[in-house]
Amino acid sequence: MHAYDQSIIDQPAGTGVIGPFVRIQANGNEDGFNFDSANIPGNPLDVKPGPWTKLLAVADLQPIEIEGTLYYQFRLDINETSSKSLLSLDKLILYGSTESDLHDYNPVTGTFQGGSAVEIYNLDAGEDRSIGLDYALHSGSGESDLAVFIPVSAFAGSTYVYLYSEFGTLTTGDGRDWSSDDGYEEWYSFSKPATPQFGSISATKWLDSNGDGSIEGDSVLTGWTFHFTGTDGDGTAIDISITDGGPGDADNTLNGTVVLAGLKAGAVVHVEEVLQSGYYQTLGANGYDETISAGENASYDFANAQFGQVIATKYLDDEGDGDITGDAVLTNPPWSFTLSYTQDGVDVVHTVQDGGPGDADGVVNGTVVFDDLLKVGTEYHIEEVQQPGWTPTLGANGYDGSIGTSGEVDYFNFANTPDSEPPPPPKDFVKVIDVDVDISIDLTMDTEPSLYSDVYVNHGYSVEVDLSGNDATFNIDAEALGDDSSVELNLAVLTTADLSSIIATGYVVVA
Repeated sequence: MHAYDQSIIDQPAGTGVIGPFVRIQANGNEDGFNFDSANIPGNPLDVKPGPWTKLLAVADLQPIEIEGTLYYQFRLDINETSSKSLLSLDKLILYGSTESDLHDYNPVTGTFQGGSAVEIYNLDAGEDRSIGLDYALHSGSGESDLAVFIPVSAFAGSTYVYLYSEFGTLTTGDGRDWSSDDGYEEWYSFSKPATPQFGSISATKWLDSNGDGSIEGDSVLTGWTFHFTGTDGDGTAIDISITDGGPGDADNTLNGTVVLAGLKAGAVVHVEEVLQSGYYQTLGANGYDETISAGENASYDFANAQFGQVIATKYLDDEGDGDITGDAVLTNPPWSFTLSYTQDGVDVVHTVQDGGPGDADGVVNGTVVFDDLLKVGTEYHIEEVQQPGWTPTLGANGYDGSIGTSGEVDYFNFANTPDSEPPPPPKDFVKVIDVDVDISIDLTMDTEPSLYSDVYVNHGYSVEVDLSGNDATFNIDAEALGDDSSVELNLAVLTTADLSSIIATGYVVVA
């Protein structure tokens, strides 16, 4: 016999604090065993099926240490009247088993149907015993009237505990009545503290290749960020952004899914994506709201498609044949292109100059890039903005196209050749050209010397020369000559019949 600390014995019962696993009730004598209430046996004896009668798992039991030994404790709460408070416990047998559906216990043979069990403790082992209980000592439902401690080691190899008990058969011959005649008798155990059943909410990002809002056949997009807001089950505010595979992502993997875990039951959470440049939403655009129950793992899908690009390039068509092979791009002057389309019921027209606002590459390079505008399925028209002095040789009427898949890039070439230069318009002005050639000739020759002129004009205009004695007069049509032109004038003297010498050279410049 051991003397234990009374505080161990005097612990509160009550179904709101303890874990009942079998309830028995009958007048006179009564007996019963615990079983899974979801599978009520054909002969439950005097057991009251319900949430208070259930299968008892060894793993759920909370051990208690007494004098260095661990025990599982099983408590009895009896209910008798104050006028007849006595009740006998006449049989108490605990079994261990790996079977979860033992039923129809036979008190005579000590066997179950549905499988086998190992006897762990028997009150009558060695001799017939009864325990007299007095309800008056611990009156009221919810107080322990008996505590039974079985070493934890006795349950080695067992998964479930089955307890059979019988009451009210004791006869002492002294006139005391040990039968049952009032409320139920209830066995309960102390279970381990319940492990909090945390929930989670996950968001998965998909690339919607055809922009239809369905993720069937699509692949995930990795590296996206989701924003979670709301209130946890304990009232704590939730406001956190988590990036796929980054801090706070419970799966800690770059896999297209972000998991916010550790949510308490009753958490109310809103999740939405953080939109990235170049994409638009096709699924989950408004985010999702979820109330998390204990252990729930809610999951939601988000899908995005990438805007298409339209790229227009301008070439200088040297030969004017519409073939741009070997031709250079035109950057001076910078050209502009107009993109027209109807999207989401709105007519849109964008005109962008090479290197100007709206040109996604931001460089004057002969190419205009239209980006972040066109969704999958949008039809469009692209054309150049004509400039005077140029004739289109390729793409004169523009091009029609449509974005077929997410992120599609469409390229279009345009070519122009410069118009031929027209003759200069008539000049309405007067130029004064003063050519002063002052030459003194004193030669002794066998023949009479004479002057002549040789005139070269860079524009091919003729110059009249008047020779009179030793004077030469050059007549130049300044208006016909034009601006920024020059005339070379050479004056020579004839010394022999076939030999001459240049004696003066001058230039006339029309500035």
